[in-house]
Amino acid sequence: MFSAFFGFFNRIGRLQFWLVALATGIIIMVPVMMMGARIAGEAGTLAAADATGEKMEPGVATAIVADAVSQYGVLLVIAAFVCLWMYLSSYIQRLHDLNHSGWWILAAILVPIAVQIIVSPVVGMVLTLAILAYLGFWPGTSGPNRFGNGPVGVAPDPGASKTPKGSYAAISRAGDDVFVRTPRAKHRPV
Repeated sequence: MFSAFFGFFNRIGRLQFWLVALATGIIIMVPVMMMGARIAGEAGTLAAADATGEKMEPGVATAIVADAVSQYGVLLVIAAFVCLWMYLSSYIQRLHDLNHSGWWILAAILVPIAVQIIVSPVVGMVLTLAILAYLGFWPGTSGPNRFGNGPVGVAPDPGASKTPKGSYAAISRAGDDVFVRTPRAKHRPV
């Protein structure tokens, strides 16, 4: 499971992909909430002072925000880099599970950005959500693919490798269909 968060060379399933997304959300929210709580606490003190009729000096609010950023800004930057690493790792491993090269992450990042700049921010967001939906909901390759075995803890499709005795199993590689005859069961006298 640790490789789902930081590795680039394995495969992860849909559940692990969403768990990484949840973990990155929690990691980035901790310093943001700490900074917000600090600012809100100082704002409450200022509001109480204002209610009593005390005069505030100009720039006090800016100083409060600057103080909170100086206290928690480094933590926020570290959390942002950890989340970026986890984000890239989970997207690449999910692409591997879907039997795509990890280099497609460049298209998944750059194309929506270009669409947001050139066409419309709304269209770019829709494209980003479509990519997220594809990675998060589309089932991965059943069994091994060119990037390794299936994700740990994800059972392969039971109908993918088992065929009735004496039937034909279709195997597809790069668009070429090959039919393989499976051996017949031997009759045994009872």
